[in-house]
This record gives sequence, structure tokens and C-alpha cells, in this order.
Amino acid sequence: MTKYDCKKYIPFFISGLIVASFLCVVPLTHDDLNAYNSFAKSASLMEMLSYVYTRLFTWSSRFIIEFFLLIFEKMPKPLWAFFSGLFWVVLQWGISKLITDEPEIELNIFLALMSLIFPFITWSSAGWIATSFTYLTPIAAGLITLFPLRYVYMDVDKKKISFIKAAGYTLLMIYACNLEQMAVAISFVYFVIVSYEIISKKVDAFHVWMLILAVLGVLAAVLNPGNKTRTVADTGHWFPSYGMLTLFDKLEIGVTTTASWFMRAQNMFWVIVAFMLFTAIYKRHNSAIYRAIGAMPLLLSLIFILGRSTVGKLIPYLPRITKEIPRNGLVNPTTAFSPSGICAWILIGLLYVSLVISVMLICVNLEELCFWMSLLFAGFGSRWMMGLSPTIYASGFRTCMIMIVFLMAIGGLLFYRNSIVNKKLLFLTMGLVAIVNLGLWGQMLYRQLSV
Repeated sequence: MTKYDCKKYIPFFISGLIVASFLCVVPLTHDDLNAYNSFAKSASLMEMLSYVYTRLFTWSSRFIIEFFLLIFEKMPKPLWAFFSGLFWVVLQWGISKLITDEPEIELNIFLALMSLIFPFITWSSAGWIATSFTYLTPIAAGLITLFPLRYVYMDVDKKKISFIKAAGYTLLMIYACNLEQMAVAISFVYFVIVSYEIISKKVDAFHVWMLILAVLGVLAAVLNPGNKTRTVADTGHWFPSYGMLTLFDKLEIGVTTTASWFMRAQNMFWVIVAFMLFTAIYKRHNSAIYRAIGAMPLLLSLIFILGRSTVGKLIPYLPRITKEIPRNGLVNPTTAFSPSGICAWILIGLLYVSLVISVMLICVNLEELCFWMSLLFAGFGSRWMMGLSPTIYASGFRTCMIMIVFLMAIGGLLFYRNSIVNKKLLFLTMGLVAIVNLGLWGQMLYRQLSV
């Protein structure tokens, strides 16, 4: 990397520094005080290994992640904050490299600003250290494991992967897939690309190897006895009626609560992605139908945001359609045939369909379509699958993190392809939104520290 190249990554380091600075002052809560921190402070490495090995049979398949988590819990908080900021830099760099092989300063500024609009409040739901490490590090590692796919959809010369790089990708894949959501997401992306390669008779053996590792990660989570034990315990504690739901009910809850995340009034992150999607399609296509489809995700999001605002309450019927998803989903004995439930389902369906079609419309060839569409579905699927867990509500929106990061990547692609947007005005607007978002984070930290 040249000196000039390094300058183009400065926005990532600034974003990482800001995040690390906030994390230096976060209070220890939930699992940071209970399940992990108190044990880690006095435990040796061998005791940590014994602890996480036992949990393989009693609680969780995240053996590797939990071992390194205990090490980070043992660290002084400023040191953990420094590494978290560094992981945040790696995550942004990973997204950038999936979009273009050459560093672009404007793209990197956009991604850095997007990263500062990230809903950081989700990091506190199970403890700041426990939540951020459990999700942030596998996601950052997972993005890098997708690098071998770049020559398939990007104008990059295919090079033979050296033994050192292959070993590095393998280790990162094993680590990333220790988080079951990431294992499902990466498996899907590699499955789509390998399937395309089989059809086009251009199979890459290393891609097949990476797919096998990802699928093994999924099987390890599905077959793990600790996960089964945890499901039984969580059902009784968090969602006693969960066992009465059918498979359709569970999937419906996963799909509708995921859509609900898009409609939250404070979710400016998604509004920016939807705006970039509309402007990219407006530039690329002259068809009024295509432009209308491209505007649909943004329009629907604004409708739901308006419906949950004070002004929206003055509009007849709108608040009933845009209210929170019921605990048992939109389709249940009390709401299945209600007009508001049907309307909400139609709007959510339109959101998903228009989003999928819109992403298809901005892809320039079949290879690119395979990669970015698989990334989109993998992101959504990582959250939809939470409908199969009784902790779908207890875990809150931290289980949206993979989806958010993948949407950040798609947003970066849209920005990279977009020339009709006034970029200085966009950066100014995003900067102001980032300041507001960080202010809300700071306000929450102040309340936590004041308790």
C-alpha cells in the first residue's frame, strides 16, 4: 500500500477512534458483570478453555468466540475499547474492498459516515463488551472471507491464492462461522457463487473448500447439544408460548419483525440506504416503472415513520397499520383477518419485493447480480432465522447487526455507482445525522452512568 493509499483510509481510522472513545466510558452491564467479567478477571487461560468447553454441552456452540471474549473481558476497558475501534476499522475496510479493489476517498468517507450512523445502542443489550465482541469480530472476519469471491463479480485479475492466504482465510472462516447467524449468511453467499460456477463450468476449488467450512459451521450449531439445552431453558424463561407456534408462525415472526426494524422512527441508517437506492436507479434507468419501484422502499419507510409520529396520529387508520408487530406476529387468531393486519402485510411485502427488484436493477452483469443479491438475502436471512429461536424478542435488535452491515455494503455500492447526488451536501447531511446519532448514544451512556 502506498503512502497515498494510506491517506484514503483515514476516514476509517477517524470513525474507529470515535467509537473507541465512546467505548472507553461505557459502564459494564448485564453479561459483562455476571456471566463473563467476574469469572474472567481471576481465571487462567486453561480455566477459560475448560469453562467454554463445558458450555459446549450446556449452553452454546460459540466455543471459539467465547474463549476470546473472556480474554477481552479480562483486559482493562481502555484496551478493549482500542481493539474494538480497530475491529470497526477492519469492518469498514472489508466493505470497501468488496466494492472496489482501488481505495476511493469519497467512498471511504461515505462508509465512515454510515458507520457512525450505526445503531450503537444495540451493543448494550447483553453488555457492551459481550455484545459488541460476539457480533463485531465474526462479522469483520466474515467480510474478509468473502474476498476470494471478488474476481468472480469484480474486474480483478484472478490470482492463485498462496498457502499463507489460504490458511488465513480458513482460520477466519472457522472463527466467523462460530457465530451461527454468520455461518448461515456466508454459507448462502458461497452456495450461490459456487452454484453459478458449476453451471458456467468454472468451479474454483478454494471456493468449494470455503463453502464446506461454512456449512460445517451451520451443522456444528444445529447439532450442538448446548444449543438444544439453551433453547429449552430460553423457551420457558423468555417465550413460554413459543412451543405452540407452527413453523410458519415462527418464520412469519422473523420476517415481520425484521421489517419492523426498517420502520423504526429513529432508523436514519436505513432511510439513507433507501435514498441512495432510489437515486442510483433514477440515474441508471429512464423507465418510470423502474423509478417507481426504486422509490418504493424509501416511500414505504417514510409512511411507517410518519404513522408512528405525532403528525401521523392525526391521519385516520394510519397508526393502526404502522404500529409495532404483535408478539405472536401479524398472522395470529386475533389479527389474521383484520384490515390493519392485512394492510401491514401488504406494505411489508411491497417493501421486500421492491427492495429485491431495486438491487437487481443496479447490478450490471449476472456475476454481480449473483454476489450482491446473495449478500442481500444472506443479510435478511440472518435475521429471519431468529424466528426459529425463542429469544427473538429477548435478543432485541442486536441480531440485526449482520443485516445492517450487509446493507451498509450495498449502500456503499450504490454511492460508488451514483453521480447525480451532490456528494458534499450528502456528506454534510450524513455528518449532521451522525452527530445526532452519537449524541443519542452519549445521552444513553449518561443515563447509565448516572444510575
